[in-house]
Amino acid sequence: DDSAHFEVFTTETKRGNTIACMYVRCTDNPKYTILFSHGNAVDIGQMSSFYVGLGSRIDCNIFSYDYSGYGASTGSPSEKNLYADMDAAWSALRKR
Repeated sequence: DDSAHFEVFTTETKRGNTIACMYVRCTDNPKYTILFSHGNAVDIGQMSSFYVGLGSRIDCNIFSYDYSGYGASTGSPSEKNLYADMDAAWSALRKR
């Protein structure tokens, strides 16, 4: 969908890792923005077309991120890193 606008960037977590984030603006007047924690065996790049389709169908924007140790994110997978990743993603979303 050519109308979607992608913003891809990194942000730092409280545990010192850098996570990759993607903010997909699917509509000019979104009802809301979903903070989407994707499932296993994919990264934000692989999910981008799904995000556009979902956001376009339900008239919202999508913000997602890759977990520490996956995709372009640094660090290693752990439960503590996962919580820090979610906090950093939420903080980055709130600043946009």
